[in-house]
Amino acid sequence: MVSLPVEVLVGISLGLVLGVVPASLAGLIGFSLEQYVDRSLPQFAAVLLTLPLAGGLGYLASIVQRNVNYLPRYVIASFVVVMITIYANSQGQKLAHRMPTDLADASRSERTLSEEAADDVDGLGQVTIRPTGDVGSLDGYPAVGPKLAASLSETAWRLPADLPLSEIETRLADDLRSTHDLAAIAVSVDARGRATIDAAPQSKDLARRVPEGHRAVSVAALAPTNLSPGDHVSVDAESSSVAGTVVSVGEVAASGPERRVTVAVPTADARVLLEADGTLVVAHSNDTSHEYEALSYLKRAGETVREVTLDAGLVDAVANESVDMYALAVEADVGRDGVGGWSFDPTGDDLVPGRAAFLVGDATAMAASETADETAMAASETAEETAMEASETAEETTAEAGGEA
Repeated sequence: MVSLPVEVLVGISLGLVLGVVPASLAGLIGFSLEQYVDRSLPQFAAVLLTLPLAGGLGYLASIVQRNVNYLPRYVIASFVVVMITIYANSQGQKLAHRMPTDLADASRSERTLSEEAADDVDGLGQVTIRPTGDVGSLDGYPAVGPKLAASLSETAWRLPADLPLSEIETRLADDLRSTHDLAAIAVSVDARGRATIDAAPQSKDLARRVPEGHRAVSVAALAPTNLSPGDHVSVDAESSSVAGTVVSVGEVAASGPERRVTVAVPTADARVLLEADGTLVVAHSNDTSHEYEALSYLKRAGETVREVTLDAGLVDAVANESVDMYALAVEADVGRDGVGGWSFDPTGDDLVPGRAAFLVGDATAMAASETADETAMAASETAEETAMEASETAEETTAEAGGEA
């Protein structure tokens, strides 16, 4: 008497050997019926068709014998054949859903629903699209849970019947992605208006998305509209600002414009956000700009940067140590190659009136300097206008004197 484990292994092997041809036939029939007749091959019919075929092939190949002692292995082999057949039939139907009816026809982006689906169009020209079959999972993502799968399977959509299938699939995917907060979604709609859905839920493992040495802190704050996980942000909390990375973003609250944003921040800065009464989230570019970064540091230090044209007053102000103002860069002389440039950390010899310069200083000192420049400019313009008027008066007087002579 052969032991049970051996019978199980032999039965599985027999099922795999004998089930290849019947399963391939079931998949081909299921694909052909779905593709060209718009009919599905029931799983029970596929089993009734292929199981006797597998037995006949085994008998002809002298693999199956009329021996009661081998009954356990034959039962196991039959079960394996049934499973392979059901899988092949479902895959054949799924493949038919995703392929055009005829490769010579117009592309799928131009195909619309069939006449059979058009019979269900209401008075507004809309048709109901419903999911069919089980909700599948996507490779590389977590499996779809029973609750989410049931929710997706119960969804129905009312869409214009004249839309191309590609547009219907796009609308369904966008709706499911936003409604159920999915990480990825693939929707296929056949000519009869039946939708096949493969989905992937968002990963709930928050710890994997928080870097080492950081903590995830959720704040209710004003945030940019298109803020998404992975964006680099600064969270302004009263008098402090904490830099971090967005982990998740919630919907806008019904009571106001604030949204709950979860940000990964350094552990030492987490308490600042937890104790803050109000916060504001500011998004930054993911591409580092050293120029903007330098200006940001100066702004945080309370300094102001201005691009000016130097005059005698500004040169004196920069040279005066009591005035909080210094030159960051000054336009340099044109070289032999005819190309100029900028001189950083300039000396007193570089501060020549008429040259462009970037000045950094206290906002009050900069404002006073600008006021003085405006006053001097206004006085200069007034002097020029007075001189021009005096010149015009002298010319008129000369012309009158010449006329009288």
